[in-house]
Amino acid sequence: MIRKSLESGITPVWACRKENTGSLHLAQSLGFVITKVVPFYRLAG
Repeated sequence: MIRKSLESGITPVWACRKENTGSLHLAQSLGFVITKVVPFYRLAG
């Protein structure tokens, strides 16, 4: 999917919470790099 996206001129983006270490490590192993960290909000309670 990454290759097809790049061939089509689409920039693939990976998003996950920093606590999701499995997803983070997979993304990094596929060549993704952290370019932006955004806050994560949830409802209290």
